[in-house]
Order: sequence, then structure tokens, then C-alpha cells
Amino acid sequence: MAFVQQTIAPRVGNSGLAKRQPFSQIISSEGYKKMLESAIQDPKRRQRFVTTIISAVNSTPKLKECDPNSIITAALQMEALGLAPGLGDAYLIPYGKDNPVAQFQMGARGYVQLAMRSGQYLDIDTIEVREGEYKGRDKSCGKAVFEFIEDDDTRESLPIVGYLAYFTLLNGFHAQEYFSHAKTLAWADRYSQSFDAELYKKYLAYLETGEGLTDKELRACSSPWYSSFTSMAEKTVLKRLLSKKGVLSVEMIDAFKNDMKDGTTDGLFEMNLTGDEPKQNDVVEAEVVQAETVKEEVPAEEEPKQAVKRSRPAKSVTAEPVAMDIGDDLDF
Repeated sequence: MAFVQQTIAPRVGNSGLAKRQPFSQIISSEGYKKMLESAIQDPKRRQRFVTTIISAVNSTPKLKECDPNSIITAALQMEALGLAPGLGDAYLIPYGKDNPVAQFQMGARGYVQLAMRSGQYLDIDTIEVREGEYKGRDKSCGKAVFEFIEDDDTRESLPIVGYLAYFTLLNGFHAQEYFSHAKTLAWADRYSQSFDAELYKKYLAYLETGEGLTDKELRACSSPWYSSFTSMAEKTVLKRLLSKKGVLSVEMIDAFKNDMKDGTTDGLFEMNLTGDEPKQNDVVEAEVVQAETVKEEVPAEEEPKQAVKRSRPAKSVTAEPVAMDIGDDLDF
């Protein structure tokens, strides 16, 4: 199913009535039934889609507060790529405080699935790196060197210190990408609109003690960066590796484009869909510098020279994430 970021869903919007209804009732309404029948022709596939999305919404409290149009739009993006939430393929992520919307976000397993379908990869995977396994950089080429512990019980008892993604193509080309845990934490804190490093520390303490978080803070921890940090970290290094050195099928490029990643491309996609965009709080206002006009005596026979105005190029500004509106004029 080819998917354009448009649908023919009924305009439910953010009305109080729509938000008071359970999502299972909203998606079962006559308008949405007709829209889904048009978007997904196969009845069994359509029923599976509805069941999966209802389950995803019920398991994430903040998704229940989201505009249902945004939920279905994001879910259809997954469906178009043959991916589903709940398996690590992709996620429905709620964004925003007052009027939250759901957005589509790829998972590490989703990228592996798309790479396998391309038929270009002999091997592709991600793995967490445990304490003592990272041996530094090869002095001749700068690549990370690892020596993995063979005994699984011993290995899993050690703390995670980093995340590795690698692939080997059918022609023998091999590439890898490594992020330390500290670098990954800083990366998520900088680029993810739904993640805060300080709140994550409190969340980890809450998991151990059951205390230390307010209900509001707990609802804010709905991003998989909190509940599945390792999976998201592996997804990050894999996405960076593929964007820099991978063979990208049309389907995988679509996945990169649809992967909202908290409203930015997080600097990973080196093909420059939009560029390296930091969080909104990192944005610096453009500064314009004007040269001073110097008064000096000008000979009568010469025309006076104009003072030159010079401007410093404006720094890139990150746009606010835009909720996708599902209107009547949209098409599949």
C-alpha cells in the first residue's frame, strides 16, 4: 500500500467530545470505517490493523489524550511499510502537552526488517556492549575494537557501556557504528523532544523504589527512550550507520522520511533531508551585524562611497513539530 501523508479521515480534531470517547469507539465509527476500507482493502489485514492500534493506544496512557486523526495517520505510515507497533518495528509516540498528537517513529527491528527485504545485506544487527568489551580504536584506521565475553551469564551480569550496529553486504563490504552509553544519553537529551536526561535518572530510581515521580512526571515518561532505552539506543546507532554507509532501498528512504524522531532528523540522516536540527531550546536567534559608517572628507570630484552593510548568516532554526491534519481532501 503506497501511503501519502494524507488520508480521507473524518475531521474529528481535538474536540472535547472526541477526547472523552475511548479510542476503540472512535476508530469503529462509520467515518473511520469507510476511510480504513479505502486505505486497506484486505478485510483481515484491516481488522488486524485496528486491533493492533487499539492495543497500542490502551497500553500508552498519553496516547489516549492524542488527536485520533494523528494516531491513525501515524499507524498508516507503519502499515504502508509493513511494520507494526508492539514488536519493536515501530512506535506511536505522543508529543505535546496541551493538545498532544501521535507521531510515527521507527524502531531498530524495523530498520533491520527493511534492510533484509532489500536483498543487499548478508548480515545486519545491533548489540549492546558490556563493561570490558570495548578495547578502544584501531590506530591504523580509527575503527572501534571489541572483544566480546563468551559466557552469557557472566556477560549479562556486567553493566552496559555502549551500543554497536554493524552490517555486511553481499559484496563483502563491512561497516560499523559505536556510541558509548554516555554519548547516547547526551544524544537523546539533545535531540529527543520527549526525553530529558534528569527525568530519566528519576525514572530509573522510580523503577527500583516505586517512589520519586509525580503522576505528571510519570505520564511524561511515555517515550520508549524511558521504557526501552537500550532498544532506542541500538536504533540510533543503526540509523546513523545506515544513513552514512548503507545501501538504502526506496522503502528504507521512505522510512527515514516518515520517522519523525521527535520533530527532527536528529542529525543522523546524512543525505540531508533537513539537516542537523537540535532541540528547540538550543535555537539561537539570528544576529545581524551592520558595519559602522565612517565619516571622512570626500574629494569633490569623487562620488561618495556607500557604507557596506554586512550580515552574518542566520543560524538554522528548528521548526516546531507539526501535527498532521487528516482532511477530506487527502488521498491514498
